[in-house]
Amino acid sequence: FHNMKEAVIAYKTRLKKEEQVHRTITETANEAILMINESDTVTYWNAAAGRIFDCPGEAALGRNIYDLTPFHDDPSADGPTLYRVFKDGSKDPYPQSTELCLHHKLDNSCFVEVSIVNIKIEERRYTISVIHDISKRKKLEEDRIETLKQLQQAQKMEALGLLAGGVAHDLNNVLSGIVS
Repeated sequence: FHNMKEAVIAYKTRLKKEEQVHRTITETANEAILMINESDTVTYWNAAAGRIFDCPGEAALGRNIYDLTPFHDDPSADGPTLYRVFKDGSKDPYPQSTELCLHHKLDNSCFVEVSIVNIKIEERRYTISVIHDISKRKKLEEDRIETLKQLQQAQKMEALGLLAGGVAHDLNNVLSGIVS
């Protein structure tokens, strides 16, 4: 009996350590990690979610996800919104990933990539989402596209210059023959 008690204590100690490691990983992640239950109530909200959505965990936990400002429905919005992604994604049994523009309260916006997966824990359905700020990547993509456009314009101008030079040379040859 004594060995069984020691084994249980060792098992609980190991579980606590594993939980601490997992909690540290999720709390220090740069990505927002959140979980909602089948009633759309926020059951987990890490520190990065607080930064990205400008809403600390204490204000989000226990609330309906759609009561939080970034998750409000905006029927006038073009393309995906957090509301639409979560409404559609919470029904989809397969993981999905979507890019969208997140609008903040102060007319500030950023691009995010939202990954959603649905799981079951003890026969209850949960939706877990990892949200990554991709604003820097989007800016770099836009800069690269702009640079490519400028390069194409420069190449067009170079080709036009070569064509004009060739026409001028041919015209000069014709005129030289006439003048001589």
